[in-house]
Amino acid sequence: MAMEEHEKKAFDFAADLTKQLITLATSIVTFSLAFSDHFPKQSRLARDAWFFYLISILFGLWTLMALTGTLAPTGGAATDFTLKWNVRLPSLLQILSFGIAVLLTISFVGFWWH
Repeated sequence: MAMEEHEKKAFDFAADLTKQLITLATSIVTFSLAFSDHFPKQSRLARDAWFFYLISILFGLWTLMALTGTLAPTGGAATDFTLKWNVRLPSLLQILSFGIAVLLTISFVGFWWH
């Protein structure tokens, strides 16, 4: 059974969102680590934010693997291309951990700035 156009779009959008969040998380961690010598050494908020960005990246990789597994299952030809919980769960966890990391980053910048 071939994929319908809306199914192709759903997979494309899911993969694109996942890749964008991985890219943003990686960029934020890289940028902040490059300038970490300017931060207070005892900043727990920054370390917690980096941790949640890393978790977000890992959940993003899990999501991409789940998307690949849905499109190319090991047991033969796929007939159902809907995005199920094998994709939705890691995607939801990626978005939540990224959101927590952003809130921690904002909190850190707010405390550090004053």
